[in-house]
Amino acid sequence: MKDYVILTDAASDINLDLIERYNIEVIPMDVLVDNKLFVHYHDYRDLSQEQFYSYLHDDCDIKTSQISPDRYIDYFKKHIKNKKNIIYISLSTGLSSTYQSAILAKSIVLEKYPKARIEIVDSKAATIAQGAIAIFASVNRQRRMTIDENISDLDSVIKRLYAYFTVDDLMHLFKGGRLSKTSALVGQALKVKPILNINDNGQLRSFSKSRGRKNAIKKLLELVDNRIENTRNQIIFIVHANCNDEALKVYEKLRQNYPSLMIEICELGPVIASHTGNGLLGIVFSGKNDKLED
Repeated sequence: MKDYVILTDAASDINLDLIERYNIEVIPMDVLVDNKLFVHYHDYRDLSQEQFYSYLHDDCDIKTSQISPDRYIDYFKKHIKNKKNIIYISLSTGLSSTYQSAILAKSIVLEKYPKARIEIVDSKAATIAQGAIAIFASVNRQRRMTIDENISDLDSVIKRLYAYFTVDDLMHLFKGGRLSKTSALVGQALKVKPILNINDNGQLRSFSKSRGRKNAIKKLLELVDNRIENTRNQIIFIVHANCNDEALKVYEKLRQNYPSLMIEICELGPVIASHTGNGLLGIVFSGKNDKLED
């Protein structure tokens, strides 16, 4: 069995500990802050988490862009030259053109290395939901699945992965085109907090709402209770945007409800947080059935 590597991109928000534990490589992505270019590496060497959230708080003009084919080519070639095949878990096609950029890079690389395997997987997800898929791919590799077996299993993983979020700042959803200005302003005034998920097409949508932050977080926990697959191999992921205290409270509640399960907390990075603002809080987990329609 030819060895293969697991790659994903910086939109996946996998923390350093998990990256090292599961031997995942993360391709960096560019972030533009008031026309100054930063590269978002998984270890924040170019733009620290604290500095980014300071920019976000100050309402700087923050933009992100897809990974260039040239960057993909460099990463793909590096592993192919080491005689390793590749599984790359991409940010959702419903949120970015990153997947198409990777496909183009793959076709260019395979012209020179036709015997190589480069599998591009549309995660149909973002942030740690995307990261979770990369982690499951790594676990499958540790179990000595072949690349074909792994790809087949990931299709099932993606279909059963639930990701629910709430956000605190509705104006960021307006700026990102996810909400009308009127809805955002009215929602802010009434303290309405949307519950968001990523649908089967990998697109972010609002499917429910709660009055107040506490009720929104309570709703997230109820969704976990209603849909989780409570098995010993389950991992629950909590992701937050600069609201660590709330994330810890959610962690403690989940620990009480599911004492035998692994629970990980990750912080939302610049690629996604630039679109959601401060205060996003989300829970990602595997469901007992294929995704239900909400």
